[in-house]
Amino acid sequence: MKLNLYVSEENAPLVDRAKKEMGDDSLSTMFIQCLKARLPVEVPKGDLETIVMRHGTLKKRFQGKYLFGSREGAEEFEGGLYCVARSKDDYLVVEYLGIAHPGAIDDESRVNVYENFAEMAEAEDLPSSLKAAVAEELGLEYIEDLDI
Repeated sequence: MKLNLYVSEENAPLVDRAKKEMGDDSLSTMFIQCLKARLPVEVPKGDLETIVMRHGTLKKRFQGKYLFGSREGAEEFEGGLYCVARSKDDYLVVEYLGIAHPGAIDDESRVNVYENFAEMAEAEDLPSSLKAAVAEELGLEYIEDLDI
């Protein structure tokens, strides 16, 4: 499929620079990755389960599918235990269960809901390795930006 995109005059230098540095094929790939990150992906309805996560002393229940971990077996990312699920409406739900080391004292568990992966990728309190794993599971690329 061939598609023409119109770019405002103020953004033209940015596009020209991207073409020089990345090539036209990379721009197409980046455009598709942006669409995948921001648009809902249909969750097969037959694969849904009832998921219960804890946010401190509150319980949160929804229909969805685990991407990583579960209540019985959270996965470790950079020293913390996490579960990640996709809701029936395609939200990403991240549950932090605490520090992964035995005997460690930690804050209460918490649940955060993200409208899409792009929003999740901007969350400063999530480990980069978790973001990269979720991106891979969703067929996306995650690149951590460094302010250096």
